[in-house]
Amino acid sequence: MTKTFNGCSFSDIWVSPKNWKTVKAKSALNDNWYIQCNFYDPAFKEKYPNGFPFRKKLNKIKTLEGRKEAIRLLLDQIPILLEKEGFNPITKIFMPTKINGSKAKLDGTMPLKDALALGIELARYEGDTKKDFRSVLKYFIESAVQLKYDYAPVNTIIGVHIDLIMDNLVRNVRKLSDKRYNKYQGYLHRLFSILKHKGIIKINPMEGYEKKKTIIQPRETLTATQRKLIQNHLSVNYPNFMLFCNVFFHSGCREVELLKVKYEDVDLINLELKVEVLKGGKPKIKILPIKKIAVPYWEKALLGAKKGDYIFSVGLVPGEQRIRRDQVTRRWREHVKKKLNITADIYSLKHSNLTEIAERRSAKDAAKAAGHTSTAMIKKHYDVGYSNREMNSVRSMTNTFAPTTNESKVTGNCLPLNDFRFNFNLK
Repeated sequence: MTKTFNGCSFSDIWVSPKNWKTVKAKSALNDNWYIQCNFYDPAFKEKYPNGFPFRKKLNKIKTLEGRKEAIRLLLDQIPILLEKEGFNPITKIFMPTKINGSKAKLDGTMPLKDALALGIELARYEGDTKKDFRSVLKYFIESAVQLKYDYAPVNTIIGVHIDLIMDNLVRNVRKLSDKRYNKYQGYLHRLFSILKHKGIIKINPMEGYEKKKTIIQPRETLTATQRKLIQNHLSVNYPNFMLFCNVFFHSGCREVELLKVKYEDVDLINLELKVEVLKGGKPKIKILPIKKIAVPYWEKALLGAKKGDYIFSVGLVPGEQRIRRDQVTRRWREHVKKKLNITADIYSLKHSNLTEIAERRSAKDAAKAAGHTSTAMIKKHYDVGYSNREMNSVRSMTNTFAPTTNESKVTGNCLPLNDFRFNFNLK
């Protein structure tokens, strides 16, 4: 395994066919010829746990000698490309090089592509956040290359260049919804802000960049009937997944956060759950309360687990290997959406739980359950019943146009809320 200067690594290089050096029969041209190594980027370790297969096919070359010569050339060039020049075959971006053992000094004359790539490294983002930044940069630079802006000095880039690059990106590189387009803007704004903070550019070209107007759709959540249907189906056919759903529903955390939880993070005596979250791309530990009603589910999930084990590993049982979030979302898609004709996603369970906490207790309690420091996120994003309750409060007002003498003050009460059982399976 060879390590690169930017924290990545790659395996030994191999060639197919193995006898490429000695083969002479022209019939060998019918074989599949390629040269390959596996590339490892910590930011993509969940997506490519066994490495990204960096493969160069040679079948278009029509002679044996031509293929052999190409292999000899690639055996020399691939290590240089990956180790010395910092090429990342996953993002298709050349990462900034080192000078005198340290990262290259940012300079306003640096090419746009290099400055933004180094900006990601300077921000020290981790995990999914770093992966998202690299994904955005991949397509942004691909568009910039088409317009010949990739080597433009970063301190010459202004808003009009961003407009041109983004417009070309949407037309010729990758289709983006208005919501995703705004996400790209946000990521780029943060990268240019880092460069401005370092004194590399004086003006952030993303300042004043208007977001596209989007319609915020209400979060789709599961009805009580749907939740009963899901529980009946999963309990019989996929009990491990049903257990995960119950724990997730009551936990107040995200799927990816729950998949990081280890045996020692669960304290059933004090009813506390320790989870790792990413704030600004950096890991932070927060403590969530464990609901008493969820204790039986946690006890079952912990069976057979030992210190260091992830509670939900391969097969959604305790184990040493951390699994990817898509193993959960894929199960939901296959076993719930397709088989039960349900369209709501698994994350809606978190919304349902927090909504019911806010309804039965308060938005403040819902915020505590989710590990938030204020109720703003609960009211805006998670409590899907908040707006309706606010309107019900107005609907129940009894003030009249011509108040009577006995009507000393206007009063009103909220309509009574439905009485939900505080469980995944509502009855």
